[in-house]
Amino acid sequence: MRGVSFHSARWQHDYDLAGKRVAVIGTGSSAVQFVPAIQPDVAHLTVFQRTPAWVVRRHDRPVGSLSRALYRRFPMFQRLERLSLYLRREWQVVAFRNPALMTLPQRGARRNLEAQVSDPRLRAKLVPDFRFGCKRVLISDEYLRSLGKHNVTLTTDGIREITATGLIDHTGTHHQADVIIFGTGFQTSRLPLTDRTYGRDGRSLAAVWGTSPTAYLGTSVTGFPNLYLMHGPNIGLGHTSVIHMFESQANYIAGALGYARDHDLAAVEPTPAAQQAFTDDVERLGEGTVWTTGGCTSWYLNADGRNTNIWPGTTLDFRRRTQQFDPTQHLLHRRTPALEAAAS
Repeated sequence: MRGVSFHSARWQHDYDLAGKRVAVIGTGSSAVQFVPAIQPDVAHLTVFQRTPAWVVRRHDRPVGSLSRALYRRFPMFQRLERLSLYLRREWQVVAFRNPALMTLPQRGARRNLEAQVSDPRLRAKLVPDFRFGCKRVLISDEYLRSLGKHNVTLTTDGIREITATGLIDHTGTHHQADVIIFGTGFQTSRLPLTDRTYGRDGRSLAAVWGTSPTAYLGTSVTGFPNLYLMHGPNIGLGHTSVIHMFESQANYIAGALGYARDHDLAAVEPTPAAQQAFTDDVERLGEGTVWTTGGCTSWYLNADGRNTNIWPGTTLDFRRRTQQFDPTQHLLHRRTPALEAAAS
């Protein structure tokens, strides 16, 4: 293509999209953010959709001056409001684990679609054929509405070829474009640097994991002493903020480091049995959930259909598991002259 192309994660901020014919490939959580932002400025926007997603409203609202004054004077009210928000999100994992309960939020998403898209032909293209929650639920007040604007075309006919002047779909229709923006998401099957992280047996973490990564508490890996991962396998969430999981991981890591310091240990790693038990728990908790039975193909699952990304339980349960470092679940490597020599 003679024009400009870039991935949404590497946005070319110095390139002015105003008046350009823009093609967007992808309709996931990246596109739902930038499509409404650029739609008013471009001459024409062609959005290539492979799979529609369930979209719900943001339910954002301004925090009024009265509420702000109340929070300043009585901080307990702000803490109670935060707790209420947390619990309202946390209980939703019950529906993710019992897909029949997804009927209610799915109806809400369908009503949202009907309210924002008046064209029945366009609306039909935007109705997913899988259960709510199977793929990542998108949150936006503007995305669906932007697809119905006069300068937007949504195509579901795939892409056969990229030419010098645009893209040709599988029906042979040529869509002219000056710019292509790839909103195609990210590679989640392998964490960065795993091909350069080596364990006690000399094998890399990438080689040990293959396409099915596992880790104790999603954070440490047997055979890799003193290795701690943030946002490792099965740390992602579908129902609430992942920040709670990161805080729990930090609890576990701090506990492990503190125990090693207090007991003059050279290294700490989970036992194979502990890691396998956690992996078995993930498998057990994931059985019958919307993530594994919802009828979609998602980045939550690997090529074999195994959930390698989502924690299928509550964040409260995960916080309980990570609250206290348990030395009985770990191999504790004492300092030896050989280790001291190697370290020096």
